[in-house]
Amino acid sequence: MTSKNDGGPAFPRNSIKLPDGNIEVGHNGMSLRDWFAGQALKYCSEQNPGSKSGAAEEAYKQADAMLKARK
Repeated sequence: MTSKNDGGPAFPRNSIKLPDGNIEVGHNGMSLRDWFAGQALKYCSEQNPGSKSGAAEEAYKQADAMLKARK
């Protein structure tokens, strides 16, 4: 089974040591694919006004195209 290219983390944050000695654990945030799809969703919703699932599917198609274009 191959996994879908998600573009990696969109907004990663490293762990940091705070002045009081505690450590704030980092995280990867959302994937770049999810970020791209979210950005495309408004346009896709306007193009598919009666179909929320259709708009979401189209937004992910657009996200996949953007990830492909980055190669």
